[in-house]
Amino acid sequence: MCIRVTTEKADNIIKLCSRLILKKEITIREFAQVIGKLVATEPGVQYAPLYIKSLEITKDLLLKQNYGNFDAKMTLSDGNISDLNWWVNNINSSFKPMTLTDPQFILNTDSSNTGWGAVVQDTLFETKGFWSYEEQKNHINFLELKAAYLALIWFCSSRNNVHVKVYLDNMVAVNYINKMGGRIVKLNNLTKELWIWCIQRKIWVTACHLPGVANIEADRLSRSINVDIEWKLHDDVFNIIDCLFGPHDVDLFASKFNHQLPRYFSYLPDKYAEAVDAFSSDCEDIAKGGPGSSRHDISGTIVEHSELVSTNTSSDCGTVIHHKQSKKSSVSTPDSNKGTSFGEIAISSFQDIGEILQNYGLSKESSEIIIASWKPATRQQYWTYFKRWLLFCSEREINSFKATELNVLEFLTSLYEIGLGYSAINTASSMLSSFMSVNQEKTVGQWPLVKRLKGIFNLKPSLPRYQRTWDVEVVLKYLKTLSPVYMLSLRVLTYKLVTLLLLLTGQRLQTIHSLDLDDITVTDSNIYIDVRSLLKCSKPGRHLQPIELPAFIEDKSLCIVTVLKEYLARTSCFRKTQKLILSCIKPYSHVSKDTLGRWVKIVLQSAGVDITIYKPHSTRSASTSAALRCATSIDTILKAAGWSNESTFRKFYDKPVSNKL
Repeated sequence: MCIRVTTEKADNIIKLCSRLILKKEITIREFAQVIGKLVATEPGVQYAPLYIKSLEITKDLLLKQNYGNFDAKMTLSDGNISDLNWWVNNINSSFKPMTLTDPQFILNTDSSNTGWGAVVQDTLFETKGFWSYEEQKNHINFLELKAAYLALIWFCSSRNNVHVKVYLDNMVAVNYINKMGGRIVKLNNLTKELWIWCIQRKIWVTACHLPGVANIEADRLSRSINVDIEWKLHDDVFNIIDCLFGPHDVDLFASKFNHQLPRYFSYLPDKYAEAVDAFSSDCEDIAKGGPGSSRHDISGTIVEHSELVSTNTSSDCGTVIHHKQSKKSSVSTPDSNKGTSFGEIAISSFQDIGEILQNYGLSKESSEIIIASWKPATRQQYWTYFKRWLLFCSEREINSFKATELNVLEFLTSLYEIGLGYSAINTASSMLSSFMSVNQEKTVGQWPLVKRLKGIFNLKPSLPRYQRTWDVEVVLKYLKTLSPVYMLSLRVLTYKLVTLLLLLTGQRLQTIHSLDLDDITVTDSNIYIDVRSLLKCSKPGRHLQPIELPAFIEDKSLCIVTVLKEYLARTSCFRKTQKLILSCIKPYSHVSKDTLGRWVKIVLQSAGVDITIYKPHSTRSASTSAALRCATSIDTILKAAGWSNESTFRKFYDKPVSNKL
């Protein structure tokens, strides 16, 4: 069954659009009235939004330029005329089906700042590509949308009359595909290009959100890098070769970034390439100028000869672009004097260090254990300096795992010269010690000359962020105004819950972020929290003690039991995860630790705390210092906050209240 626009309404639309096209000049009001008529036809025109969004963007822009004056004059652009002509030519034949068939193909796509990846669910079919330097300048929303478009081109070029479902971890891209456009011009134009490509093949696309933590394979493909492939001869050198031995017809092993001839075969999906994979193409067809065989579609050869699809992720051929001036590196062996450089081993995440360790004789199991010894936060902190270290070694042809004391000293000094302080350089030194102490009698930090780098502290002292803290009472007074809780929006209720948990427990954001419903027991009189997740303070034989938060019956507006019960009741209808804190908008998934930090900053700022001075982590100092001033025993504070000794609290967290917030 389907819905159609009545003949009378269709004729009226044709008449209105034709009238606008013929006029040289119209008012914005006339333009807006026609758009309103077009919007009203959406229930009976399947692709109506696709040919309305651009018109709405034009209308909004003109109204902004004319300060909201609907009677201002305007002239239709070529794009506007093209959209209106579509309505004139297609309104009578358009319809909208009431139901859709089940998806025949399900794709998972993802994009990073360097490339994109896509997989077909429940198959071995996968692909990836990389962004040029110009493409990398685009916003991630644009890149996510383009990744979905390229995946459709790659897998569905020869398909017709199919329903394809695409899973993405970017809600903006999902909405633009499902709504056939939006207000942002660049995204709208790309969405329109995607849908027109699909319409020509009678492909219907449905986009769905997939949490990033579940989009593992596509994410891996989007980040796999091999920097040794993407290079080419200088144009002048190629021209000389072409004159001596040519002319040449086709560049068989190229990409859209480095092809020397108009005809080229790509090793990655490329809509401008004549075919993909020169090795699987017929040489006679290539010589005759015929099309080579492409294996980028789900059907045909790829299904019959699935062994052609490589599933070996260690030999991915994705690349990033080299400048013409950069030299081509050669991969050195563990016994070589030259080092493993950033340009020689593709590293897209800290996990890939395990592959490097294996190159130096360690077993896969041992490498995995070594990687696991670094907690996620430590990995993130070390990763920045590890990349710098590899680049440093690459430029100087140093073995990054067997560097000398002078090499390390020069590296740490280079960090100081670019503005890093004592604390950051200590982190870099710790990073080097974590994997360079295997064949050394002492760790990097204990090497005599490296120890002398403490002189950096004298040259650029690393002082505490602040000597005083803010008054907890000020924030509590603000939180009291956010009541009664049943009248608060979900967003405000979430802000209040997160802030109260931080203040009452004295914990880090990491602890609140990791809270699971299984960790929490709620009664009318208290909340019992037993955190089972691995935390920063967790060590062999020591973990955070259970936390008990009693109900505050004297003031329900600040009672954590009341707030938490309301939050659990409010989120129960759409909760899909056991994690406590959810996002305030669809799809209501678990939020990141950084998001929690932004929420806390909003509360602190609303309460009058100067967030240019005090960061979200300051709640730990403010709450524990306030507890001590209220005569809470030091043992209770240490147990609640997870500190093993009093000196940590006294040295870093016990601060007097600032008179200026």
